Amino acid sequence: MWGNHPDAANSLKTWLLKRRITVVDEAKVSQIAVERGMHNSLSNADVLKAAKVAGAKQVVFVEADISSQRFDILRQLRHNVSLHIRALDVDSGEIAWNGNARSTAPFTDLTE
Repeated sequence: MWGNHPDAANSLKTWLLKRRITVVDEAKVSQIAVERGMHNSLSNADVLKAAKVAGAKQVVFVEADISSQRFDILRQLRHNVSLHIRALDVDSGEIAWNGNARSTAPFTDLTE
């Protein structure tokens, strides 16, 4: 699992685990990448290589696009989020599945 926003990645990880899908932690993939001399900012190809070493069959990428606006006198934030999730086959690099989601209304608790 790999993501550009920690809360989105954690939510997706929880969702996958609830469905009894084994998840190789992002930290494990990063550790393998460092051991193999890959850069700190890993490309998708680097992530796939490290995931293959970790024994993963797919890498699930989640990209979150978050827009936030202050909306009251307390300057509280309201968020709108869209997610793009795709799973790539580690051996072929082909997309195994993908999906998109978008918040239907603004919300205040980004971690939820």
